[in-house]
Amino acid sequence: MPSEGAFEIHVRGPMVTPGYFGHPELDAAAFDDEGLYRCGDAVTFVDPEDTNAALLFRGRIALALAL
Repeated sequence: MPSEGAFEIHVRGPMVTPGYFGHPELDAAAFDDEGLYRCGDAVTFVDPEDTNAALLFRGRIALALAL
């Protein structure tokens, strides 16, 4: 979902943490409804016509995570 013209990166894979041990409330904040990890990086497409070309880092999105 775009925010101020940028998108937050969501990822999944064997290199991504499966979650926070013993802290399901942190899992709920860090993962989206599809189980993708919300890394907190905002990006835009370098070439909006070719979304496979590259991403441009736009900054961090604040995630409210607290133990």
